[in-house]
Amino acid sequence: MEERKIYISQDKESLVMSFPSEIENINRAEDETRKFLDCVGLSSEAFSICLVMREGLTNAVKHGNRYDPEKNVKYALQFKSDILTMEIEDEGEGFDWQAIQDLRPSASAEHGRGIFIMRRYFSEYHYNGRGNKLILTKYCPMERETKDDQSRYLEDLTRSILHSPDMLGEISRDDLFRVIESLFVQQNKLGVQNAELRRMHLKKKALQQESGTGSESEERYRALFENNPIETITVDHEGRVTEYNLAKQKAGDRLPGIGDVMYRDYAAMHSRDMHAELMACIESGVPKEFPELEYGHKTLHIRISPFSGGAIITSVDITPLKQAEKDLARLATAIEQAREEIVIIDIDGNIEYVNSEFLSKNNYVREEAIGTNLFKGRKAFYDKTFYEEIWNALEKGEPWTGRFSRDTNEDRREVEATISPVRDESGEIICYVSVSRDVTRETQLEEQLRHAQKMRSIGTLAGGIAHDFNNILGSITINAEMIHDDSPAESEIKYSAEQILLASQRAKDLVNQILLFSRDSKTERKPLQISVVVKETLKMLRAMLPATIQISRSVPEDGGLIKGDPTQIQEVLMNLCNNSAYAMLEQGGLLKISVSDVTIEDNPRFSEVPAGDYVKLSVYDTGIGIPPEIKDRIFDPFFTMKQPGEGTGLGLSVTHGIVANHGGVITVDSEYGKWTEFSIFFPKVGSSEPETLEKKGQELPGGHENILLVDDEVLMTDVGEKMLGRLGYNVIVTNSGREALDAFSEDPSYFDLVITDMTMPYLTGVDLAKKLMEIRSDIPIILCTGFNELITPEKARSLGIRKFIMKPFEMEKMAKAIRSAIGKTPQEHH
Repeated sequence: MEERKIYISQDKESLVMSFPSEIENINRAEDETRKFLDCVGLSSEAFSICLVMREGLTNAVKHGNRYDPEKNVKYALQFKSDILTMEIEDEGEGFDWQAIQDLRPSASAEHGRGIFIMRRYFSEYHYNGRGNKLILTKYCPMERETKDDQSRYLEDLTRSILHSPDMLGEISRDDLFRVIESLFVQQNKLGVQNAELRRMHLKKKALQQESGTGSESEERYRALFENNPIETITVDHEGRVTEYNLAKQKAGDRLPGIGDVMYRDYAAMHSRDMHAELMACIESGVPKEFPELEYGHKTLHIRISPFSGGAIITSVDITPLKQAEKDLARLATAIEQAREEIVIIDIDGNIEYVNSEFLSKNNYVREEAIGTNLFKGRKAFYDKTFYEEIWNALEKGEPWTGRFSRDTNEDRREVEATISPVRDESGEIICYVSVSRDVTRETQLEEQLRHAQKMRSIGTLAGGIAHDFNNILGSITINAEMIHDDSPAESEIKYSAEQILLASQRAKDLVNQILLFSRDSKTERKPLQISVVVKETLKMLRAMLPATIQISRSVPEDGGLIKGDPTQIQEVLMNLCNNSAYAMLEQGGLLKISVSDVTIEDNPRFSEVPAGDYVKLSVYDTGIGIPPEIKDRIFDPFFTMKQPGEGTGLGLSVTHGIVANHGGVITVDSEYGKWTEFSIFFPKVGSSEPETLEKKGQELPGGHENILLVDDEVLMTDVGEKMLGRLGYNVIVTNSGREALDAFSEDPSYFDLVITDMTMPYLTGVDLAKKLMEIRSDIPIILCTGFNELITPEKARSLGIRKFIMKPFEMEKMAKAIRSAIGKTPQEHH
């Protein structure tokens, strides 16, 4: 190496060096660094700074310039206003400082000691994007005459550990780490001191030969040896113990005897033959280091440094450090395998660490995610609407918690996240940690619950509306019937009355369909004729579907029976027809519903349907059809082709479940862009009995009996009094259950029949009936209701009520019910 190739510039505040990429030049750089540090008053810091300097320059030469002597390395130190700055820059490809930033401190690692000291000594370090320049800074106040509180605290803590090893479990990880760090630094300083001691020893011999005295050097050596905080033993050329220092005496372990053979008579339980290693070291004159040596239940860091009189052996117990490493490894494993997505970001929002769950859920590789900003750019993980809200909280030092949606490929996930600040020992925020979990399933279940609650509310509302609306319809129907009967044939009034009756009938059917659809039905299955359910459902569908959709039906009057629940069969038909209507929403089209009895034999065309007799329900539409690639997914829960807010994706999955529970099979055929047909095959259980319809009589049956009419609606009692009067009966009207009970109690034998509404305040129709029958057990009672889930025809009969009539009713239905309840013809009455 030619000396002229090294350029050095130094003044009172800075040192700048530039030299070719040769490892040998680093020694020169260290010498110049020590001179500079001594000049500016930082000589006590020389060891730590030189260790970092060597690490940085070694990486620049080995990994940056690749040993190319034609490329230079620039090294600069500056100390100004108590701020020490170190810069290392190479001309080559640079070095991956990000990679070594994540290394654990280990003396055996290639970059271990330098990075360990770099992290702990320099408060900040930065590197450019290319990786060929490293900048480190540290505040170094000049006042160092006395030890600070932290140094005294560490010394006291170290002494406590030496005297009472059992107290290790009570010390925090941070304190333990700082103690070990301090010992680690002291050990390396001892290496430098040992070299100095060897030089002093040689100088002492020379002085002794010249002057015959060496007391000053001897005292200096003795002070350095005795006060070294690291356990130290010296041995002669035969490996026999010659002395040990105060730190060894205070360690609390068994002490060696002067003259004991090291690693034979004393400390012979190491995991390797340390006596052989010691003798080889003394013979060769080359120091040896054993970073992690097992000794009983301990792990030691041992260094053997030969000198002219034998060797110096230093030992540091790193068992707590190894335990801390295990704890950190266990913590890292737990975080890596956690089911939550964990991300660590710097103060600018750039990702520094992600666990495997994050990579898996977001389809990322680790190299791609690291460095990406969590909030900004094309690959931001948080919606822009959350950016300001999140940072407003984080800048105040507060955690942020919230939910948001995230799109990954074709899926949309709901995510719940918490982002919290992480602070250092001084309370400064150094980074943020985000913990998030996928709550898509929980969100879907919440949506289902809300939908179920909404449907329950709709059902309750429908029941309340039905009760009031049926009373109105009853008044309209009965009045229209009386007008119709009183009007001359072929008159306009009679025609108008007929139209009112037709409209009333349609309104009655519509209310019944709403009640049927919203009522919470039991899943009891009975022999059922699908044709009847289909016809009733189509009446409601026609009112719901737009006029651009033409409905065609092919439904026989009778057909095969299935064993099923009519409400669930109706729900199946409603779901399929709603899907068809959505498919024809823009262009309109044809909706065709058909019911037929079929026999399936073993046929490849019907491979999904076992052979047997079925009742087939088909829903065909001329809509947009189903794309072939999603045909296999249409029955999956929450899968939908509708836009957000237009559907939950539950219709077809519910349909599939109902059909399967009925022992049936559902198939789908479609030509994309043209048509779709769903076919449902319900097992046939037998042939239906022909329905017989009672012919309407020409004259309504009447009588002259005394009837008590009870209804809280004045509208109903007014029209009921007129209707019953027209049939020839004597009517007593009351508008509450209490009034009716009082009237009946005055003369129970006067009344031949009681007609009562079910839903009334204070005293319901059922409660009134019970009280009336307590007074007179044979009194005939007819119970009327528009909608009530608490009473059914079967329950009414079990209570002794003769007839149960649903509102609104026609005059003919009530007239026949009266004669049936009284149980005798008008001529038999007194």
